[in-house]
Amino acid sequence: MVKGMTSGVTKKMDSSVLDQRITRRVRLIFYGGSKSPRDNSAFEFAAKNIKRDYERVYPHNNVIVMFVDAAKTVVDKINEQKTGTIESLDLLFHGTERGLYMYKGASLDPKGGFSGEDIEDNDLNASLYAGRIRKWLGDDKGDEARAVNDIDFTKFSPEGLLLKFMDVNQVMIPIR
Repeated sequence: MVKGMTSGVTKKMDSSVLDQRITRRVRLIFYGGSKSPRDNSAFEFAAKNIKRDYERVYPHNNVIVMFVDAAKTVVDKINEQKTGTIESLDLLFHGTERGLYMYKGASLDPKGGFSGEDIEDNDLNASLYAGRIRKWLGDDKGDEARAVNDIDFTKFSPEGLLLKFMDVNQVMIPIR
């Protein structure tokens, strides 16, 4: 079978009834979470371009694009997928080796945005941290912050996941 194509399993149940199960590959694209609506807009345009490319190259895949402002949403959406179906994960956020930074209330509204002080005062930090220690030691963590360890990695394709991280100031770096 060609990688990325829809696969199906057919079972003969009796002479006239067939039970057919279709498995579609999933490509997840998450973006946003920035304090700045301008940066969120840049992430949105990148997400739209990635989606268009996936739909052209992998027409039978299910491409899911989501603006998110909390790591909880990212982890929950990954963990609700069927086992072995996630083919790629694109994460378009600001970040460092410590994690990907997301803030509750992040918006695409040009009149939106907030300061670092707003984040601390209102517990808006909802980032995805590289590890549990970083998550718990963070200065300004909110209830919707998560660690990479919270992700159920059985949801990803055993054939090799393609992860991509992008920051508005950097090029996108695919990691196989």
